[in-house]
Amino acid sequence: MIGAEFEVELLTQVVPQGLTSIVQSAISDGAAAGLIEERESPVDRIGFAHPLTQAAFVERQSPMERATGHLRLADALEPIGETPSDFNDAELAHHLERAGTLADPERLAVYALRAGDHAMSTSAWADALRHFEVVIAALDRQDSAESENTMRLRARALDVAGFARLATMSSYASQSPGFQEMNEAFDLYLQLGDRASAVALASHGWRWGWQTPLDSTKERALELVESGSLEYGWLIGGYGFHIAYGEGELERAGALINEALEIGRANRSRPLEARALVDCSRSTLAGREEGSTTAISDYL
Repeated sequence: MIGAEFEVELLTQVVPQGLTSIVQSAISDGAAAGLIEERESPVDRIGFAHPLTQAAFVERQSPMERATGHLRLADALEPIGETPSDFNDAELAHHLERAGTLADPERLAVYALRAGDHAMSTSAWADALRHFEVVIAALDRQDSAESENTMRLRARALDVAGFARLATMSSYASQSPGFQEMNEAFDLYLQLGDRASAVALASHGWRWGWQTPLDSTKERALELVESGSLEYGWLIGGYGFHIAYGEGELERAGALINEALEIGRANRSRPLEARALVDCSRSTLAGREEGSTTAISDYL
């Protein structure tokens, strides 16, 4: 469970106090028997000579012994003080998950969420989704009522899980659980009074096209922002694309996208200007797919 290769220091932290000398003796005996090998670099690192050897040692343990071992490994890997970059979040989350009911659910959720965020940053959508599902499952098995911190963890996990789930799809089926997860996250953000996160979710929710279960969420988000603000511009431009693609109302869509373009120019936001022009092009293409010969730029 500790891995194919590991540091001797980590192993000694995992075993109960008073057994360090026994561990050192076992390492020496294992090396002499050819079961484990000492690595030349880095120093004080050893590994199993063959994967089957490692598997045999693991299989000799009872489920409770394995769970306890994983929890001890998590304790040994957890950072001290404020140095979270000194360890691997995914590895720690893995050990906490394998510890089962011995691990604190919220503790597991924190590290699995961080591991998922890291996977998202590298566009490893499937890996990210796996971590976020672990977060949700961990929070689901809590016995007590959810605290505000737990609700925030759940909202964030549902938000990014929905995003990652949709990102792994080749087409966006309206029945995808990703839409339900994002809608649940939006409602939780509002319960927590986190307007900024709710609006951000709705803003990137436009990415998933038209006539989806996110439509009501997007419309509700427009009521949360001030008319003429940058936030409003980002939302209204996406809403314009939505009605052009989903409803074919090119004139109304053109007016909304033009409003977003003007807000971008008034606030000197080049990203919003660029996005409005992209929405204009995409909406025109959408109209032509439906047989329209009108360019939405005619209404700008």
